[in-house]
Amino acid sequence: MGVDTDLYLPPYVTVRDVGKVVGILLGCSSEIKTFSSGNGIHCVVEGVKVKGFDSDYGLAECASIVIDGDQPREMMYHFEFSTPNDRLHNKGWHGIILRSYSPNIALFVAVIKFFGGAVDFNDCDETNIDFEVAPEDSIWGHDWSSTDNEEWNELQHKMNALRPLSKDDLRAYALDATYA
Repeated sequence: MGVDTDLYLPPYVTVRDVGKVVGILLGCSSEIKTFSSGNGIHCVVEGVKVKGFDSDYGLAECASIVIDGDQPREMMYHFEFSTPNDRLHNKGWHGIILRSYSPNIALFVAVIKFFGGAVDFNDCDETNIDFEVAPEDSIWGHDWSSTDNEEWNELQHKMNALRPLSKDDLRAYALDATYA
C-alpha cells in the first residue's frame, strides 16, 4: 500500500455536485442551462459522469466519478467514509482517496474550499487533518445542500463560476506530497 491523500466531505454534499466541481477544476467546460421543463436552471459540466457499481461488485456504498476532460480521471466516491481514531470518525462524512501527489492535494483543497470539509495530505503521518474549511467559510457558504429555488440557483451559478486549476495550483503542494 502507498501513501494517500484523503478528502473528507460533509454529509450534505452530493456526489453529483462533487463530480461537477472536480470536472470544472480539471478543465471540463461548464454552462448554465434551463431544464427541459422550463422550470429552473442547472450547471452542466461536459465530460463528467457519476456511475454506481453493480451489486455483485460489492461496493454499494461507493460510486465512481469519471472525468473525460483535459485531465481524464476516475475516482471512487465513498458515501460511508470514516477513519478510526480521528475526530471525523462515524459522523456520516463522504470521501475520496487518491495518491499523495501535489495535483491531487491541490484538487482536494479546491474542492474543500468550495464545499467545506477537510483534507489529510498524507494518511500515514501523525497529522489527520492538514487543511480544513468550515462550511460557512466555503464558497458555497452553507452547511446544507440546496434542493430548489434561490439556493439551488445560487449553487449552480457558484459552480459555473469556478475555473480550472492552473499549472501553478497543481504544483503548489509539491513539498506536502509524498510522491513527485
